[in-house]
Amino acid sequence: MHNDWRYFQYYQKFGIFLLSKIADRFITVSKSLISTIPKRERLLLQKKRKLISIYNGIDSRRLIKFQRKNSSFVTAVVIARMVPQKNCFFILDILSQTHLIDYLIWFGEGSEKDKIERKIEQFGIGNRIELRGIRPRDEVYQTLAQSSIYISASNWEGIGVANLEAAALGCWPFMSDIPPHREIAEVLNISIYPLENINAWIKAIEDFIKLPIDRQNRKRRELVELTIRNFDLDNTVSKYIELYLNEVAPISTRRSLA
Repeated sequence: MHNDWRYFQYYQKFGIFLLSKIADRFITVSKSLISTIPKRERLLLQKKRKLISIYNGIDSRRLIKFQRKNSSFVTAVVIARMVPQKNCFFILDILSQTHLIDYLIWFGEGSEKDKIERKIEQFGIGNRIELRGIRPRDEVYQTLAQSSIYISASNWEGIGVANLEAAALGCWPFMSDIPPHREIAEVLNISIYPLENINAWIKAIEDFIKLPIDRQNRKRRELVELTIRNFDLDNTVSKYIELYLNEVAPISTRRSLA
């Protein structure tokens, strides 16, 4: 399960519910998502020992070819669909209230795009933001590698592969204080920020931008190392293989012999 159960469409919930009945294992991409499953179904899955969490992974071998590039020009990156889940207008509020972010590049499309464009015009920040839409993944990676900070202000989330990719490319993440982001923050030893306090975001962003470049780079290197060590795709695949060999395959064998 890749997202918060509470915000799935009814037909998605129905499909997942049916799969949970017939699947040998029910896997979520973060531990916090388990608590969003309706209590009756969650307890039943736990009783049958079906419920498990395995983090999403990132293709670090693909990412390492994108080299970081330092610049005094401060660029922020957002990778988010333009939908209520991603809390788009909060991001625009941040950009409008700090002048230490020189430019913001936004990858993504969605139902709120027209409203976002109107808000950009209203705030008078059109010369500081670029809406790139949906672009090839390598362009996204190159942009992250050449940018200063990454912003994810989601109201809810699964774990967010883009969050992990940004961290693995040394683009310093500023993320909302929601349960899946807390899991990432605990592993990567970074801070997260409350959505009810925009001033906390602005202060944290400006404090980071004001750090000497050598200290920024040291923090980025540590972040990259932690991210790749803990969220590399090979680790994720290994956990799925281990789960299959140790738990799922024996079940299939017993069924075939029955």
